[in-house]
Amino acid sequence: MVMRRCMNTGMKGILIAVFVLVPALLMAASAEQPNYTIRKGDTLWTIAESKFKNPLLWQRIWKANPYIRNPHWIYPGNTLVLPDGMGSADAGFGRGDGSILKITPKPIETQPVGIQKAYPLLSRQDTLMTGYITPDPAVVVGSIIGASKDKTILGVHDHFYFTTERQAPEGTKFFILAKPEEIKHPVSNASLGKLHRVIGVAQVVKPDNDSLRAVVLEAFQEIKTDDVLGRFAPVEPPVFLGPARTPAIEGVIVRIMPMAVLGGNADVVYLDKGTVDGLRFGDELKFFSANPPYAFKGTIQVVGVMENTASAVVRKSNSEVLVGDTVKN
Repeated sequence: MVMRRCMNTGMKGILIAVFVLVPALLMAASAEQPNYTIRKGDTLWTIAESKFKNPLLWQRIWKANPYIRNPHWIYPGNTLVLPDGMGSADAGFGRGDGSILKITPKPIETQPVGIQKAYPLLSRQDTLMTGYITPDPAVVVGSIIGASKDKTILGVHDHFYFTTERQAPEGTKFFILAKPEEIKHPVSNASLGKLHRVIGVAQVVKPDNDSLRAVVLEAFQEIKTDDVLGRFAPVEPPVFLGPARTPAIEGVIVRIMPMAVLGGNADVVYLDKGTVDGLRFGDELKFFSANPPYAFKGTIQVVGVMENTASAVVRKSNSEVLVGDTVKN
């Protein structure tokens, strides 16, 4: 009798400990790994830009949330785990690889999907060099202030001096960004933000007389001493799971990046429409002349989407693409 009472008491103690400790552990996990509730108009690209000041980190958010089958289809109300350590200059996965998911997402809205063909829209280099337009000043985290041997044009293995307000110990990596270019709307003349394009990768080396110094690891085009630095993140070529949508969206081409500048296989254009307008990665759009008779000129496919702007590659064109050309389906 005494033994049974002791066992019952012991079991009650264990159950109490379980009911007390499990919620505490779950709360601790939630505190360590922040969550985000998806809102209307969100994409993984815009969430990465908003939370970590770098839209190129969107694939890490996808990998940290294995319940998302197609990264281009996320739904308001569902919950995302935001990987740790993504705000650092040399971002890492931390515990955000999806191996310890501590939340139960809301039921996922689904729709019938046939066999999906996955293929890259751009190479890694083209993805980086295409960049994006944003009004957020936090994209730039440092500036190049000079180069060894008084060089004005830099390439791979060249050293340069820089300034930054961030911690930059030896070994830290940065993206090298082309000098940001302000983009104004060709019709309203309103500022849409600045165009940020990655043109190289640099790594911090041993300081020279207390001056911060870095070496160029990758150079996609000539790097100049008035270019700037941005947060680094490993980037994989974006993969599109077709088929492409053709949404009923009307917009304007606000900037063109010729193929000769990017070194790729297609010209890149930038649009004045984004996620708030219903635009998504992989969408296909037609573009037309801005002047009568408003002739059809070709098709483009979206390769990057911000809240109010987007970038796209020209897939077909029967005449020159011009700033001010209209986009619609």
